[in-house]
Amino acid sequence: RAYAAGDMSQVYPIARGTAPFIVAIVTWLLIGETLGETGYVGLITICTGLVALALFGQKSVTASGQAVGFALCTACFIAAYSTVDGIGARNAGSVHGYAFLLFVLEALPMIPIAISRRGFQAVIRPAAGWGPAIASALLCLLAFWAVIWAMTEAPIAAVAALRETSVIFGVAISALFLREGSFKTRAPAAAFVAAGAVLLQL
Repeated sequence: RAYAAGDMSQVYPIARGTAPFIVAIVTWLLIGETLGETGYVGLITICTGLVALALFGQKSVTASGQAVGFALCTACFIAAYSTVDGIGARNAGSVHGYAFLLFVLEALPMIPIAISRRGFQAVIRPAAGWGPAIASALLCLLAFWAVIWAMTEAPIAAVAALRETSVIFGVAISALFLREGSFKTRAPAAAFVAAGAVLLQL
């Protein structure tokens, strides 16, 4: 719904850029996890860079209130599942088992939801074909497994912030293929994200 109401290059960074802030607050309140002074500076730097990516290189720097609202709502969901998965994987004792069950159990309600919204034929016959669909599913599983594993080895908020550096690729794609703004004008914001990532590792 956020993508329908606004440009991907604005909505995506807002949703991803604000989520790590929420994760940092929630994990501190729930499990007392902190990042240290340098870590928090890195977190703030990354989030600032990500949100700045939504503003630079746009034909208009204003997104609709509806688009921003949906993006912030998405950020809350991202923060929620990041926190739950980080704590859940630690308590489960097995990253592999947790990730496997997560995907299997999520599929059970998603199948009837997809059928009700798109129809049975759309579910069993993907428009792009089974090859791209299976490849996307495997890449999604691998990426999410890596994030869950990282959350068992490092602070959840730090992993969440590093994960959101993927926004740089999202903005590049939106600029190159969707013609939504210029990536070159967003270089300073991208540099902020990179600097924040370095600070998180110090």
